[in-house]
Amino acid sequence: MPSFTASIGRAEWLAVHRYLRDVVGLVEETDKLSGRWELAQSAGWALPHQNICSERPNILHRDDHGRLHGETGPAVAYPDGWTIYAAHGVRVPGDVIERPDTISTTAIDGERNAEIRRVMIEGYRYGEDVSGAAAYIRDAGGEQLDRDERYGTLWRRDFPGGDDEPIVMIELMNPTPQPDGSRRCHWLRVPPSVTTARKAWTFSQSGRKYNPRKET
Repeated sequence: MPSFTASIGRAEWLAVHRYLRDVVGLVEETDKLSGRWELAQSAGWALPHQNICSERPNILHRDDHGRLHGETGPAVAYPDGWTIYAAHGVRVPGDVIERPDTISTTAIDGERNAEIRRVMIEGYRYGEDVSGAAAYIRDAGGEQLDRDERYGTLWRRDFPGGDDEPIVMIELMNPTPQPDGSRRCHWLRVPPSVTTARKAWTFSQSGRKYNPRKET
């Protein structure tokens, strides 16, 4: 049987503990829950804290791993207007979620929390053809490490202070032109240890294995 202190946060255990009190006779052990029973009968489920008691949230979003996550709004919101914004469990300022258009390279570089910074990079230039880390490394003045007509251009961007691993990406040009004659660029993030465009293509396999005779 779960401990009394560990289970008082779950609504279904209120009935179990009431049974233990009224039928089994465990009065002293369940006395701390008497207020919860009275509240549940008149006001429904609530979340008690020290000196305060809150309602259930009217908005609650999680990702596939159960972490708080809101794509375009708060991950948690309560009827009184109190909210929590989060991306895959990382709590962030509301503007990062609701107004990604306000995220700038200066704001990203100035963010001291590495986890929040990563969320900001992911949302940078949201909705545009080039967004996220690719747009950031382009706009933040990434360093060109290598260029190969066949394998693309390798870029690197270090963070001020060196508190997070650098972003290294390979920029590839689609050999097939668009209807208007332009060619679309594709970006792929690679490990920071990669130093050449060829290795960026082949970091997960041997260089000898990837050597196509013809691109389509």
